[in-house]
Amino acid sequence: MSDVFVSYAREDRDRVEPLVELFEANGLSVWWDRELVPGSTYEDVIDKAIVKAKCVVVIWSKHSISSEWVQAEASDGLERGILIPVLLDKVRIPLAFRRGQAAVLEGWPAKQDASELKRLLKAISDPTSAQPISVETRSNWKPERSWLRRGNLLIGLAVLVLAAILIEFRPKDQTTTDTLFKGAIPVASITILPFSSRDGVDSVNHQGITYEVSNLLQRVGSLHIAPRQQVESYLDNLTRGFDTGLQAEYKLSGIVSDDGLSVMVSFTDDEDSNLIWSRSYELSDETISSTVHEIANDVATSFNLNVPVVAEDISSSTYLIYLKAQAELRKPVTLEILSEAKSQFEETIRLAPRFAEAHAGLCRSYIKLYRETMQINNFEMAERHCHRANTLNSNDSSVYIALGALYRNSGKLIESVDSIRHALQLTPFSSEAMRQLGQTYLKQGKIEAAEKQLLAAVKIEPGYWVNYQELGRLHFNNGNYAKAAEYYQMEVELAGEKSRALNNLAAAYYLSEQFDRAIDAWRSTAEVISYSPTLSNLGSAYFFKREFDLAADMYKQAIRITPEDHAYWGNAGEALLYAESSDADDYFERAIELAEPLLAIDPKDYLTLSSLATYYAARNNADRADALITQALTLQPGDVYLVYDAARTMARPGRNDETSQLLDQLVEMGYSEALIALDANFDQIEK
Repeated sequence: MSDVFVSYAREDRDRVEPLVELFEANGLSVWWDRELVPGSTYEDVIDKAIVKAKCVVVIWSKHSISSEWVQAEASDGLERGILIPVLLDKVRIPLAFRRGQAAVLEGWPAKQDASELKRLLKAISDPTSAQPISVETRSNWKPERSWLRRGNLLIGLAVLVLAAILIEFRPKDQTTTDTLFKGAIPVASITILPFSSRDGVDSVNHQGITYEVSNLLQRVGSLHIAPRQQVESYLDNLTRGFDTGLQAEYKLSGIVSDDGLSVMVSFTDDEDSNLIWSRSYELSDETISSTVHEIANDVATSFNLNVPVVAEDISSSTYLIYLKAQAELRKPVTLEILSEAKSQFEETIRLAPRFAEAHAGLCRSYIKLYRETMQINNFEMAERHCHRANTLNSNDSSVYIALGALYRNSGKLIESVDSIRHALQLTPFSSEAMRQLGQTYLKQGKIEAAEKQLLAAVKIEPGYWVNYQELGRLHFNNGNYAKAAEYYQMEVELAGEKSRALNNLAAAYYLSEQFDRAIDAWRSTAEVISYSPTLSNLGSAYFFKREFDLAADMYKQAIRITPEDHAYWGNAGEALLYAESSDADDYFERAIELAEPLLAIDPKDYLTLSSLATYYAARNNADRADALITQALTLQPGDVYLVYDAARTMARPGRNDETSQLLDQLVEMGYSEALIALDANFDQIEK
């Protein structure tokens, strides 16, 4: 049995074939064979095929309207109530077939209408429940509520965007199991506007409710929810007097009562703001979690879908703490913000010990804290809560995203990929999962695959600063500093100049030989935030200017903020070495003490391996230095910074030729010759 019998004129085969491919990409089986001799085989073949088909798609064109065969097949579909008409040309359909669920695809395939394609796919999914509509007045048609509840509804503009991701962003070196959306097209695209009070105030509590309704609906794989940052950007533009549009078919909004005990929620057709339903929900202390789930489920039910059941029903006050913690994790990172998120997740777990998503959130908080502080106990706590979350609920997307991050930071990259792919199966349109997968691919050295995943995340959530940070990091690590600067500039615009984003942009400037511009940006950052990487980068700028005492002072300031990060101790040791300070050895020793235990967490951490190589080289332990840098280069042979560290490691008496070869390789990879000339490590090398 086929899902679809396609009736068409032979002259239209080239135009019909892309439509058949679209059906098949969405998991539909299609019968459309026209290599048959008319007459003699009709009874034996075509009749059997059309009888077994779940629906009959008739392609009306200037060729098919006069075809007796097409009209006969259309009649069969009409009699059985499974006829789906499609218009490829501006023609007058034969009178008997002018009513039905039609899709207007004039100009196909060169001209594609996303809403019509999605209309067509949904009609095919349930052809018997569609109410007839006039094809001559279809442009003014709007769905009736009763039709919505039977599961047949329009699908919006997101199809073309998502289809582009499906085709364009599939990593070439991955199997088909890594396809972003498994060929699926969402049932509907929905914008969730921030819930607010009647006076328009958007409180933290209201933000939390909005966030979690969105979060729950994202778990319904057939729905595409407009990312929050995209919505916020749209609302911000409205305040400036221009409407950029949201490109979603449906809109959900909520007004909280003055006493905060109820919320009126409206679900509308976004194109013309036609009300689909409006309902009131309680918001008492004991109902908020169930209310949030009820709102989300009512939306899903409109499309004949269901929201996954929440593992544990928790009180309003507890749930709001959890929502606030989630909101903190999306902010530009600072130690203060991460500590606040951690505390709120911990409080949530104290009140609801079996709430798996809170454990997953706490795991991610500890991972971020580990990356900030390099304190091993933070990683150990992340492990504890990730595995606890998995024990409590092994079928939740947030749990697998957290596990993916945990595995990536412990060097278990295959496990990381598997976990995040599982998350994408549960929530196919999760930009967080796409971004995490891109980060893992980047660590695997799969640059193309990583970039495609990160670009896919941008497509889903174009207003979120983190997406541009990661794309900037990808190009920065690959030596493309101009491209990195473009993405870092976007990060700055979205996260704000008072965030750490300016630090990243300055680094791209510096390695593009825009030294003064970079230093100005770092100084500007240091004036507004206390951030150790910025101080360290300023130290490096002074190092290259041969102001070694000033460089050492900046590195020491970074150490005071983040005392367990080996990189700052190593940098300070190098500056002190060239300042001819007797303290240099002590700093190198401390750097080694801090870096070596990190290899117990991730033995294949090539950045730690290469850093250790430079520390041991400075301590004149050539054998250990050579072994470590060789191991790092074996793990990531194309990394420009590993080659740079290798050159620094080799820059000692008797290794002139090897060092020169590495420097030549650096230049070929795009590293600045000016920076090489400024680096005191290479003063004795013939370049």
